[in-house]
Amino acid sequence: MLVVADSNALMSLFRLGLNLDEILDETLPSWTLVVPTAVLKELEGLSKTNKDARAALALCKRFETIPADGVADDVVVEVTKERKGVVFTNDREVLAKAKEQGVPRLFIKGKSRLVLEGV
Repeated sequence: MLVVADSNALMSLFRLGLNLDEILDETLPSWTLVVPTAVLKELEGLSKTNKDARAALALCKRFETIPADGVADDVVVEVTKERKGVVFTNDREVLAKAKEQGVPRLFIKGKSRLVLEGV
């Protein structure tokens, strides 16, 4: 399953001390994570003052980057919908927008596990 990550989810991994591969493997039998360029740009800006953003930016180098400009919160939902994937976010507004548009959602709950909704 294609997983489209946003800045909030990627930074939350480091804030909570979670291993991305482990939590995704537990939730999805097969996954491929991608990061839109708008998310990379957002992380670059945040990385100047936020250590979790710097760590998330470094993590992104492991994954495919999808060219997509615009507001990162809008882009992750658009890209996910276009590519029939699942949006990975902990941002309540992005989760609500994705749900409204019928886009599957993946988010961290309870500081240690992922929840998949809308599949």
